Amino acid sequence: MPDREHLDDDAQDEMFDGSIYDDPALVLEHSGRRVDAIRVTFGGGVQLERWQVSDVDMFKELKEGQEVEFLVTGVVRSNSFAMKKATAKRGAQLHQTKTIDVHSLEQRS
Repeated sequence: MPDREHLDDDAQDEMFDGSIYDDPALVLEHSGRRVDAIRVTFGGGVQLERWQVSDVDMFKELKEGQEVEFLVTGVVRSNSFAMKKATAKRGAQLHQTKTIDVHSLEQRS
């Protein structure tokens, strides 16, 4: 597939059909403006029990760069909006982020 940077505007428009975002189930708005990007972030942490063999074993198994799977439980702490400046390739975008403060986790097998 060709790199988008090297395509003219007409070719870029043909590659991306934004009409999918017109589906009412996908429409998000803030102050009358459509949200262009959505993101969930995680904050906080979980203090493991140093005296629990299962917690220590799980901690020992965590290796840098390793992909892990956890069941995370937390509270939605914030819901924020930010405008991203327009660039030569795209117009200004409205981004929405929801942050979850984690208070417990369970390692998945």
